[in-house]
Amino acid sequence: MDQITTVTKLKTFLVGQHFVPPSKVVLKALPAGAEVELLDASDNPYDANAIRVKVAVSAFDQESLFALEFELLGMGSSVADLNEAGEIFLGHVAASGGKPMAKARGQDANLVGNVEIRQAMQEFGAEFPLRATAGFAGELVTLTVEFS
Repeated sequence: MDQITTVTKLKTFLVGQHFVPPSKVVLKALPAGAEVELLDASDNPYDANAIRVKVAVSAFDQESLFALEFELLGMGSSVADLNEAGEIFLGHVAASGGKPMAKARGQDANLVGNVEIRQAMQEFGAEFPLRATAGFAGELVTLTVEFS
């Protein structure tokens, strides 16, 4: 007898990218559907439920990296620097009770924050790092996490 697997998808969004250059510039070149990684950041002094978001440089095609090179030069960085690091810190999953979440839920009531992501992790027995898919909804950088 076949087992039925239930998949739960949770959608959240990225915040704080303006605090971590060159994140805003990098996000402009990030292809929709790119895989990102969610990491525990419970050592964050402002939010014990914090979840960091990073992307591997390998998520970008050569054309995107070429276009990104010119943007990065103005910031004192380069694609070579990114390649050496191998990954780019993009920001954090939105806090469940924060102002950005309250505002974003006005556009999409189904958005969840870091607390709900952590609750789903417990429910499904998931551990960090988690994989998510990046997308774009207006000015929001959305992250979709699947649990099964």
